[in-house]
Amino acid sequence: MTYLTAVETEPWDWDPDRCPADQHFIDWYETLGFQGGYNILHMGTGAHHQVGLYLAEHENVLGVTLSKGEMDVYMNIIDRNPAYQLGYTCVYGDIHYMNFNLLDKFDIVSLFHLCEINTGNNDGARLLTYLKRNIRPEGYILGYRNSVNYKEGQPLLAKHFTKES
Repeated sequence: MTYLTAVETEPWDWDPDRCPADQHFIDWYETLGFQGGYNILHMGTGAHHQVGLYLAEHENVLGVTLSKGEMDVYMNIIDRNPAYQLGYTCVYGDIHYMNFNLLDKFDIVSLFHLCEINTGNNDGARLLTYLKRNIRPEGYILGYRNSVNYKEGQPLLAKHFTKES
């Protein structure tokens, strides 16, 4: 299993050839024709913050990054245009340790980087247990087949989000 550590999480610039996950998310979103007002949790913002910025006008996006550089970029974006905060908020930290009691239910959750980061709690059980309780019945939990550790993350998603579980 390949893990990145918090120290190694350098900011990712927008490069769909290197990591097309965010562009695929936006394409998927556009295809389904959402009407706005959805709560979206997006794991791994990239320094480009493409998903959050693209959806900020119509949706409520919470981006989570474990890269200080990506967080710095977000703060610079907000300094230049504070109105983005109305639809897009980014937080720095390990998603596995977030205080989920502060959060609302989600309509869409992208877990494209599940099992990629090793900060001491990489099994995802707490995170997925929370999401199971806090995803709306018609909501979407999204993995990404081309992520670094999809082979480890996909069985976790299947275990927590099958009709029988």
